[in-house]
Amino acid sequence: MNFFTGIIQPFLNLLFPGRCLICGRELENSDFICLCLRCSVKICRPAPGPLCMHCSHPLEQGRCPSCIIGRFDPLWFRLNVSFGLYQGEYKKLLYIYKFQKQISLARPLAVTACKHYYDFFRAFDCFIPVPCSPERKREREFCQAEEFTRQISRICGKPLLPAIGKHSSVFRAQHKKNFSDRLSTAHQDFYLKEKFLKQIKGKKLLLFDDIFTTGSTANACARLLTAGNGQIGVFTLARTVKERPEEK
Repeated sequence: MNFFTGIIQPFLNLLFPGRCLICGRELENSDFICLCLRCSVKICRPAPGPLCMHCSHPLEQGRCPSCIIGRFDPLWFRLNVSFGLYQGEYKKLLYIYKFQKQISLARPLAVTACKHYYDFFRAFDCFIPVPCSPERKREREFCQAEEFTRQISRICGKPLLPAIGKHSSVFRAQHKKNFSDRLSTAHQDFYLKEKFLKQIKGKKLLLFDDIFTTGSTANACARLLTAGNGQIGVFTLARTVKERPEEK
């Protein structure tokens, strides 16, 4: 019996009794817990390949339409792995999680991610969530990346280290910034908590965030973590595709 389907999923069925969070239909056997089979198959996972080894964007004619812009020099993280693409039913689910204060979704999202990426997670020593600003955390009553990371940490038996902090919201929220603003201000938003420096030294660190858009947040946080001289990877719940400079 599979650990997740045999033990965890029945428990989650008690938390989400029989109705799809997207369409309200009765739940059936689905790869994605808390969605019906019809909505689950609509979730657009990253193409089986080829994908960019740095950002998980689908390649176009052998090149990454995102990284080819050359926006980061240097790139401080080794790779980003995203669970799915930020569109369709999956985008709706993440909106419910993030903006409708559905903290209980953190567990099924984590369980589902572990079905596919358990070995990848286990290859790292420590898990570090990308934080919200204090204002956002008070407004939403939780930090979406932190809660998701906490659940992954419990499943994988790896320590969660809140080693990065975010300054008060002097600037607009990331999802309200345009392309140029994201790149130019991300490094000003975060800071490394010095009390965690010894714990991250020489370790393989995995950053967790909800959405990977330009990569500016991931790169800014990874840059701070290089103080520990370890290897840094990134895992995100979703990857936007084909960003353009004019996009918000």
